[in-house]
Amino acid sequence: MTDLYRRLEVKPFTDSRGALCVWEPPHPIARVYFVHGVPDHIHRADHAHRKLERTLIAVAGAADLTVGDGGRLVSLRLDDPAHGIYVPPMVWTDLHNFSANAVVLCLASLPYDEADYIRDRRAFLAELQCA
Repeated sequence: MTDLYRRLEVKPFTDSRGALCVWEPPHPIARVYFVHGVPDHIHRADHAHRKLERTLIAVAGAADLTVGDGGRLVSLRLDDPAHGIYVPPMVWTDLHNFSANAVVLCLASLPYDEADYIRDRRAFLAELQCA
């Protein structure tokens, strides 16, 4: 059974000028993107990846992250840029409950490839059964 996620934490370098957080995720980085300006009651992500690994960080504001593998379902709060969540392949993710100022950064291990996405939950569950 695969771990659904791993909490990652960096120790900020803090002085009178503020804090500097340096992220070195547990996977290569081939793509970086962020989500912001999400209206109330809208969900983002709502998919799984066959091969891609992700590290998700709320660099501003907050959002809820739900991860699942067809049996287990865990809800997490992203609300601190010094704390991130690593999500391995074949884990369903859903981002929701965004604060008004939320910016969620994703460090992705692979370039964009539509074939790597599983956007239908039933198809995801079927692939898990075949694995």
